[in-house]
Formats: sequence, C-alpha cells, structure tokens
Amino acid sequence: MEKVAKSIKNQIDEAGKSFTRWLSPSSGVSAVIKRLQKMPQEVHAIDTAMMNLYTVTDATAKRYDSFLNSASKSAHDLGRSISSLVDQTANWAKLG
Repeated sequence: MEKVAKSIKNQIDEAGKSFTRWLSPSSGVSAVIKRLQKMPQEVHAIDTAMMNLYTVTDATAKRYDSFLNSASKSAHDLGRSISSLVDQTANWAKLG
C-alpha cells in the first residue's frame, strides 16, 4: 500500500512539474497578447493627451517630439502611463 501511495505521489509531482513547465511559456504569451490588445487604447490616450497639450502650449513639432520621447522614459521610470504624464504636463501648462 505504501508503495502505491508513493507511486501516486510521484505521478502527481511529475504532473505538477509538467504543468508548471507548460504554464510558464503560456502565461508569457498571454501577457504579450493582453499588452497588444491594450496598445490601441494607449495610443489613443497618448494622442488625446498630446492634443490637449497642443491646445495649451505653442511649441514646435520638433519640441513636441522631444517632449514625447522624454515623457516616455520618465513615465517608465515613474511607473506611470505616458498619457497620464502628458495629461499632467498639460494641466501644469494651463496653470501657467
């Protein structure tokens, strides 16, 4: 009986290890798919935020491009979205 219990335990352990090896790559693929699905929404949010910034400032196109590049890095460093950082900048610009 003890041998059967060990055998069943070994089979369960192997199944768990196999499932874990399968789950890791599939969860990575799932994360990539979720990010790709969110991308159009974030692009729209960034575009909307930049339009708000355009209306309250009068910089050149080159300056806006430079700002967006630095905002992207800053947002990543701060753990925020690019659109939220651009929105906040537009709010500060409105205040003068």
